[in-house]
Amino acid sequence: MGIFERVHVRIYDDDNCEAYWHLAWDRWTAVYPATRFYVGITASEMMHRWVHPKNVYYDIAPSVQKADNYGGFMIWDRYADKLSNYTSM
Repeated sequence: MGIFERVHVRIYDDDNCEAYWHLAWDRWTAVYPATRFYVGITASEMMHRWVHPKNVYYDIAPSVQKADNYGGFMIWDRYADKLSNYTSM
């Protein structure tokens, strides 16, 4: 086991993370191979840097799933998800 068991990487509501998350993801997953990494996205269109589900499907998911230690997605938050029906898109 590594230093961290799980890391949840938030790629919304932060200009720096949004702009460079691909590079950071590759670097983090390489440095901590025993750690599971989860991508944090928001289900609310009202949040800054909301990601459309099509972009998740065609860009984010294929990119992150290449890492052997990809763990999954973390959706913020369930209340917004129920209102927007985000995860069913």
